[in-house]
Amino acid sequence: DLNYDINIKELSALENITKQKLNGPFATKGSHKCNQELALVNGTTSLASSDTSYDVQLVDFKPSNILLNMKNAKIEELLNIVNQPIYANGNLDINADIKNADISSLDGIVTTKISNGILNAKIINKELKQNPETPISFSANTNTKLIPNMATTKVDFDSSIAKLNIKEASVNLKTSLINTDYSLFVKDLSKLETLINQKYNGSFSTNGKASVDNG
Repeated sequence: DLNYDINIKELSALENITKQKLNGPFATKGSHKCNQELALVNGTTSLASSDTSYDVQLVDFKPSNILLNMKNAKIEELLNIVNQPIYANGNLDINADIKNADISSLDGIVTTKISNGILNAKIINKELKQNPETPISFSANTNTKLIPNMATTKVDFDSSIAKLNIKEASVNLKTSLINTDYSLFVKDLSKLETLINQKYNGSFSTNGKASVDNG
């Protein structure tokens, strides 16, 4: 039965442990109660300038129940933490209620919301070796249902250049097979010039299904 207060000044110093380069500080505090069979961990963190709380139940040292509520995490700070270019700015909310975290008996719901999103066209076009730097605003909502060996997700993505709706994307967590539907609508093709370096006019829509298996 203990209380903890962890303050890591620079995550990159732990690369030998994390096996991946991470950046920036990390702090969290909370309480931990356990015996040989059951452990209860609950705490808070301001990761990526967020207001985040978590409750984790471990059975035989393996995660079982997980509750996570993250509000207003800064996307640009999250990208920096995982050592990625700052492709976007914005706010991210995550709410997870996982009643069983074991893959073979998975049970839970995870929702996410992105607001005030801005794609950094300058960095994206640098990666694509193109020149336009017009910013692209976006927002998104996802709802993911977790069932044994599977995750099914609904996506509503809206931006200043296009809308993308996915009614059900199913991911087999053991085989990585993905099956999804999609519906894409571009109201003004001329706005795509920023990404494709070619100007077109008019609108465009398409819908269908896609499958990804082993690359």
